[in-house]
Amino acid sequence: MKLWTSLFIRLMLIYFLLFFNMQSMLATLPTHAKLSFLSNDFMLSLITGIFALSAIVGRFLAVVLLRRIARPPLLIVSILIVGMSTLAYGISESMMTLLLVRICHGAGFGIGSTIIPTMVTEIIPRHRMGEGIGIFGTTTMIAMAVGPPVGLLVMNQMSMTSLVLISAAAAIMMLPFISYKQTVKPVGPKPAPIASTSQKAILGKLLIPLTLNILASVTLGSIIGFLVLYGNSEGFERIGLFFLVNFIAILISRISAGRLLDRRGHNGILLVGAGLLMAGLSVLALPLSLATVMLSAFLYGLGFGSVQPTLQTWMLRAIEADSHSTVNMLFYNSVDLGIAAGTMCLGVVASLTGYGFMYGFTASLMVIFLTILGIQMTRKKHTQTKQAA
Repeated sequence: MKLWTSLFIRLMLIYFLLFFNMQSMLATLPTHAKLSFLSNDFMLSLITGIFALSAIVGRFLAVVLLRRIARPPLLIVSILIVGMSTLAYGISESMMTLLLVRICHGAGFGIGSTIIPTMVTEIIPRHRMGEGIGIFGTTTMIAMAVGPPVGLLVMNQMSMTSLVLISAAAAIMMLPFISYKQTVKPVGPKPAPIASTSQKAILGKLLIPLTLNILASVTLGSIIGFLVLYGNSEGFERIGLFFLVNFIAILISRISAGRLLDRRGHNGILLVGAGLLMAGLSVLALPLSLATVMLSAFLYGLGFGSVQPTLQTWMLRAIEADSHSTVNMLFYNSVDLGIAAGTMCLGVVASLTGYGFMYGFTASLMVIFLTILGIQMTRKKHTQTKQAA
């Protein structure tokens, strides 16, 4: 069974365009809202937080709908929601209207970003799952590298209306790449409620990696929610370079970490990755300069590019293949929960202490990450020793 199939490539293109749409707006909307509506840091954090929370709701809905509706038409509906919501940003005349549009946009994004990974995990050879997830995940990192700089460039050099049109066009461009011939499961029985025994069993098996993913995602929320505002507040005009260097580092780490994961397991990769995340965020706590931004971006990229696909592969391998849609829903919801909680809480911290201290505080969260991972490793080793005895 091959990894590089035409369907795999098409799904990567769709996923890139979906995340480009999200990232180009995510990096620019806080600045737009601050200039247009004179919002404070907490209100600006809601732009990211509400989007993430509505994406969580969209993913729960997607898991239910995937048992009743074929993947291609459901994906088309989600893409249309994303495209129309993006266009609606152009006519939002108040902060409340903007937040309502964010809810719709987040729900559409949540549904689409659950369907696509589910389709991908169905076609990746199981013995190459780590490598496949690592390669597929580079699409989101490419979007993170080009989306914010392109969004900022278009908004600053042209207009917010131009950016809205470009981002909406990216959503519509996904439609031709959808495969209508992929075999899908027939309509199944009524799905069990989220609180059923099977769901509880899945949550029990995945509690540790889900918790670690939430902590890692809080750090991502600090980057996508406040880095551009941080650069603006310090008069550092080349903050967009962070995303470019970050992408290069993530690309390197994702590919190499995926192959290493298939051979050696996840613990070592997570230990090193968390240390790199802590180092990258700590550098951001220093005064901004070209050197500190580039170093932070490289360290953070190496860390995040190792940690996130490793956690996702850990989760997928722990659960049977017929429950992968639930696993993907939980994984991406933990990402959005971390981003939502992180941006809203960190928005308060930034308002009280400034962005530099906020990034230092965010770096300290990796101590919790490493502590939880260390406890998990110790318990596993103790269990293996007892079984051997």
